[in-house]
Amino acid sequence: MEQQFRMGNDAQNEPSPAQGAPAEVWLEIFDHVPNSADLTGIASSCKRFRDLSIRARHRDLVWRTPEQVADDLPVWDTCLNMEPHVRSLVLGITQYRAGPGDIIDLDGSRSFGKLVGQPRFETYASPQLHAAVLGKLDRFANIASMTFTNMSIKDTHFKLIHSLLKLSELTIERCAFEARNVDQMDHTRLPIKDLTMLGVRRFRNYRDNLPNQPDDDISYPLSLCAAQGLKSLTIDSSADVFRGVFNAWDAHARGWTIPRTLEHIYVLKKRPPVSSENQQHPAQVGLAESTFPDTRLYHFCVQARSLKTIVTPIFVPNQTTIAPELLPPSLERFAAPLETAQLIAAVRDVEALGLIRCGVSAREGIIALANVAAYRSGLKMLLLDCKGWDYELVPAVAQLFKELRRLKIVFDGPGPTEDFLVALAPDHLVKLRELHTLELYELPRNGSYVPEHPMHLFDDSFESIEEELRNLIIPWNRYCPNLRKVQLHAGYVMTRGFEGAAWCIERVHCLESKEDLDF
Repeated sequence: MEQQFRMGNDAQNEPSPAQGAPAEVWLEIFDHVPNSADLTGIASSCKRFRDLSIRARHRDLVWRTPEQVADDLPVWDTCLNMEPHVRSLVLGITQYRAGPGDIIDLDGSRSFGKLVGQPRFETYASPQLHAAVLGKLDRFANIASMTFTNMSIKDTHFKLIHSLLKLSELTIERCAFEARNVDQMDHTRLPIKDLTMLGVRRFRNYRDNLPNQPDDDISYPLSLCAAQGLKSLTIDSSADVFRGVFNAWDAHARGWTIPRTLEHIYVLKKRPPVSSENQQHPAQVGLAESTFPDTRLYHFCVQARSLKTIVTPIFVPNQTTIAPELLPPSLERFAAPLETAQLIAAVRDVEALGLIRCGVSAREGIIALANVAAYRSGLKMLLLDCKGWDYELVPAVAQLFKELRRLKIVFDGPGPTEDFLVALAPDHLVKLRELHTLELYELPRNGSYVPEHPMHLFDDSFESIEEELRNLIIPWNRYCPNLRKVQLHAGYVMTRGFEGAAWCIERVHCLESKEDLDF
């Protein structure tokens, strides 16, 4: 008995795998865990894992606000030599100058800016906190992905961009560029391959009166798109590089030529709210937004011979004649308004096609699909962005494009009935044997990409919309063995790993504004 008791105690005192394995082994394992949520779960399992995973948890930094930075900086003073392991950074802090706003100091304390009594909607970094951030950024030498969001970008930030030799993905959204750039650098030598510029503008101090300096004089920062290794470019009307960079009078002298490696162009435009007349009012969209893009986009695409993807809500203005046969022969994915998409599909061997903002009647829509099918019946992906739902669309698609792998139909206003969705697979989807992704949902009516999350879709007898969605597609399991992803509401996505597996439902908090036509 005494011997058994000692053996039991010895078993209990044996070190666990977490305690017995060397720290270097766990560091290597944690470095290969891709999901930050998984790392958070690992860190909460035991004290040793919390300490050993801290480097991995800080390889993808999000510093959107001064509060986040002030809270996170002490960790870097405690855990040394983490800087070389940072691979991505989202930065969104601006140093306080003057005016209304709350100032966050290095220790996290908060003070009020000038103009007491004014609303304080923004928080800014104190000079000390801002200096600490810049000092830290200089040591993040291995960053591959950088995002600037909702901040003022100065010469210092451009120097940072040029110092990152491994930077391949750069995103600039809702940022203001400083008015003067003293030390202009050659962006063509940058290693970036994926560039996104959305909602950018020229910085103007709220106290300055500079009527003779236009707000759109930002050709130098926009020339980031001239990086000669660039493969993907995403812009909106605020970053009209076709006009301000590649069509500038001194573009050739400054080396602003179209990158020979450029393969993907995505042009984004604001969605207007759905009104009672389903019309877009001029007051809802600014002048630059309503006139963009113009013919410069078409001429740019003709010259960019390496292009494989073009996605734009407007390819050319109305009444403009184009020669689709002049577009790059390598074009594989194309999305544009219905008339233009038909022309391109007739002369280019595209595998993915998008018909944007289709405002046609049912008969005209079916004729358009039939015209496309006459040339491209073997499409792998089809996108239909419609101004309203039409019951004839899905039957026509299933009849004309039997090799589809992905079908996406989004629309404004009320959608299909419950009976239609229940019978969708046995009646129509059964003809699409290779289909693995189906997206069929109403777009948010407020013009944003943030969906609602109702309690029910059709039947309030279910305990939740998740239960209702699972029951809705029960008949599909038999007829669609290859289906892996289904989205019947903008706010919910159903996925499964293999045929016969249970459907997992995830909430969608924000829809993608960029459609990559992936299949």
